[in-house]
Amino acid sequence: MEEEKETLKELTEQINKNEIDRKLKEQEDARIKAINEANKKEIEKKDNQGQNKYLIILVIIILLALAIVGGLYLHFNKKEEAPSTDSPLEERIVYVLNKRYGDEFKFIENGVYEDSKGTKFAVTTNEKTTSKLIVYDEYLDILQIDKISSKISNILTTNGLNNVAVTLSGEKDCRFVGVCASDQYYYDTYKDNTDETLLEKRSNELDLSKYVSMSNNTFFNEYGLKINITIKGEYETSDISTIKNVISELFRELNESGYQNNLGYDIVVKAKNNIEDILVLEGDKTSDKTFDLYLAKES
Repeated sequence: MEEEKETLKELTEQINKNEIDRKLKEQEDARIKAINEANKKEIEKKDNQGQNKYLIILVIIILLALAIVGGLYLHFNKKEEAPSTDSPLEERIVYVLNKRYGDEFKFIENGVYEDSKGTKFAVTTNEKTTSKLIVYDEYLDILQIDKISSKISNILTTNGLNNVAVTLSGEKDCRFVGVCASDQYYYDTYKDNTDETLLEKRSNELDLSKYVSMSNNTFFNEYGLKINITIKGEYETSDISTIKNVISELFRELNESGYQNNLGYDIVVKAKNNIEDILVLEGDKTSDKTFDLYLAKES
């Protein structure tokens, strides 16, 4: 009996000891876990602080970049403020030219203006006859129209014709580009080309900037122009066959040079008295965009 009590006592002590060890281990595990959690939070805090610093730096860089780009955009795309109606005429004309051709123009003297490359040209207005400012200029004539007209004229004169006058007209805006010819295109847009209110509006809004740097044939094709030729040599009806041969040569060279027949042509040959017409040729635009004498209406 005494032996059993001793065994029970030892067993109880062992159980108590195990329970104490378990509690101590739980406490130690809890302490270690708490330390680990604290360390983890500290690491996350430092990581977050680092990320926040990086994000702040990134945001600052982006804002600076946007400020620089925005400044450049405003610099290159700022709209010139329109001068008032009380501003000097030359200032108002320069404003219209700048918008019309996308360049920086300046007044020289006596109705002559100049672009940024030094090209001089004449400008006229209707300011003496009306309060509406309509600006007519010869800028595109110098860069494009005159060169094309000279090419056509030179081909005709080189091949034997004389007293040749060549003009080019479009289907719209004939008061601003080329000339106004007495044809269906002009009559279809007659009010646009005669009403001063409409002309003033068109003068202010017209954008021809894309045509400035084009090659002559590309401009001719893109804008769409009709060829008008008047020949006032000492000609008789017996010369008609020769004249047609020269015109055929003109069309051949235009086709080979890449000029497209988008609006047709009118050719008039005057008699010796410069009054009677001995030959009139009217050509319409063609589906293949070539110039062809055999498709012309002759009278």
